[in-house]
Amino acid sequence: ETVKPPAKADAGFVSKGYYLQLGAFGSEGNAKQLLDKARAAGFKAALSSANGQYRVRVGPVVEHDKALDLQAKLKAKGFSPVLLGP
Repeated sequence: ETVKPPAKADAGFVSKGYYLQLGAFGSEGNAKQLLDKARAAGFKAALSSANGQYRVRVGPVVEHDKALDLQAKLKAKGFSPVLLGP
């Protein structure tokens, strides 16, 4: 089995670092609901849109270890974060 490299962040996120994507939606309303939920839980989440998709992400986090810690905190709050590499 080959190991795939982490997905690259899209052009809407130009800062170098890791992002934790909480969701991607075709509906801006659904994305904003998740964005509000993440912010209410104390996370600095942001919304971006590209190609008709609305993405809710936390980051960037420069250090991989800190990104993994943040991923664990998000999971503990009931989110399903996907780690995206720099």
